[in-house]
Amino acid sequence: STTYTYRVSASNASGASGTTPEVSATTQASSGGGGTNLLEAEDASYVNGSESNASYASNGKYVDGNGSFNITWNYNSASSITGATMKFAIASPSGTRKLGVFVNNTKVGTVETTVPRGSWDIISITADLQAGNNAIELRDTENASEPDVDYVEIETTGGGGGPSNQAPTADAGT
Repeated sequence: STTYTYRVSASNASGASGTTPEVSATTQASSGGGGTNLLEAEDASYVNGSESNASYASNGKYVDGNGSFNITWNYNSASSITGATMKFAIASPSGTRKLGVFVNNTKVGTVETTVPRGSWDIISITADLQAGNNAIELRDTENASEPDVDYVEIETTGGGGGPSNQAPTADAGT
């Protein structure tokens, strides 16, 4: 982690202001050994789906996929990661539901479930992530009806340490 300390002053045609007290902000520490990041479906970009409320969803919401459904999460990695585990929480309104899994436009697997709406099937897919932005997608490529999607949880080991766009925490100072 890195701590930054700030003092602010301003000036205009009327003169200069006083200087504020010091304020510090600390970035998230990189564990070096990886980490876990939960990306909610309702915060992702999706086509042919709708946001639904449910007490059993991780954040009280999930995305209900419809015909030609596609959902994309953007994950910003501080470095390239070999073998990141992506855990998708999906459910089936009825029957068997499945979607193709893509990372940066390359198909890396398929998720399939028969677990009924009201609980979640957690399906793991392992893939490599590049340094910087990664597009993680579930696409309607399997000729099956689309599932409900709650989240993707990304587990990294060895190099990534999580997203590089973590907001710093601030200490108001005295």
